[in-house]
Amino acid sequence: MHLIQPAAGRGFSQAAALLIIALVGCASPRAEPVAQGQPSSSQPPQPSAPKVIVASTANKITGFAPMALATSTGNMVNYVELHSNGLITTDTSGKPVPQLARERPSLDTGSIRVQPDGRMTTTYILRNGVTWHDGTPFTAKDFAFGFKAHANPQLPFNDRSAVQQIESVEAPEPLTVLITWRAANYLGDNLGLGILFPLPAHLLDEDYAAGDVLKFQNLPYWTSDYVHTGPFRLVRFEIGQQAVFGAYDKYFLGRPKVDQVIIREFLDRNAVFAALLSGDVHVTVELFDAIQANNLGDRWAQDGGGRLITTQGGASFLAFQFAPEYVNPAEILDVRIRRALFYATERKALSELAYADRLTPGGEARSILPLSDRLYPYVADMYADMANDPTRAAQGFAEAGWTRGT
Repeated sequence: MHLIQPAAGRGFSQAAALLIIALVGCASPRAEPVAQGQPSSSQPPQPSAPKVIVASTANKITGFAPMALATSTGNMVNYVELHSNGLITTDTSGKPVPQLARERPSLDTGSIRVQPDGRMTTTYILRNGVTWHDGTPFTAKDFAFGFKAHANPQLPFNDRSAVQQIESVEAPEPLTVLITWRAANYLGDNLGLGILFPLPAHLLDEDYAAGDVLKFQNLPYWTSDYVHTGPFRLVRFEIGQQAVFGAYDKYFLGRPKVDQVIIREFLDRNAVFAALLSGDVHVTVELFDAIQANNLGDRWAQDGGGRLITTQGGASFLAFQFAPEYVNPAEILDVRIRRALFYATERKALSELAYADRLTPGGEARSILPLSDRLYPYVADMYADMANDPTRAAQGFAEAGWTRGT
């Protein structure tokens, strides 16, 4: 069975992403029993029931492209590669792999070049046979147009970390994307969907050229008329309720084995919990608290109603306010107070609380990256020597003039 998983992408982090699958909803349809005494050969072949997966999102569905995804968790960003594709994606280990591109560019092949003036060029060769959901061939011009819109500061795209460093995106040939960077950049061979978003020039170029930015960002394309290049195409969008996607027969990697995916809108996580137990929802990617997750896992362990998968996500953190006009109390600006607060923090107890003593992936939070991250060895247990130390905390507070109260 194929599972829908959250799309990997820069800038999306969560403390513990929970992929929850109610297996009953994904089981193959059972064959009806043959009446006793009637030969099975006399039964006409019955068409198999369509394979449907119902998933949930915890926020309002406001659209499907990155321009419409205002928050990083609990919304359609978790399902973005259900319907859309970029040059590069990632595999389950987080390793970049080609998607719309035939291969990743590299210095060895000459598809990445650093120019004498310090600029850099990357050349991507696109796959043959990719089409938009309306059947129109996908070409490099769609990336050039997508860059133009994505880099426009008047349009509410979330992540411009790459496009701000790009000087131009050109289409010298139908399947060749030539990107010129203002300087050497580590993202040159890893341009995912969220940081360079292709758009159908044949549908949007004329409206964009008209110069009415407000009208452009309110086109039906972003909601009810959305098309892209992913394995599922939008069939129906019901505002405030759900989005229905059907398998795209001409998908360049082959037709999906699931016929339909329905994303239902739930604004209450308790409602999602109940829908999972009843089988009305088969898949969700939610930030359930540990107690809810444990309860769900325990019930399913007994009745076989589903499967709870937990994984380490990115770091959650608290940041100090350094703007003098906003900070309260003002002593937060004193490094001695901040250091003492750090030593006063019981990291291990907080980790155990967050995971309800069960889902903890190794005890005390001692790194900024999960063990599963391919970059983990470079940072490892960077906080291991910064354990909770009440004595040093008290000393720091005292030095800054804070004394223990009642």
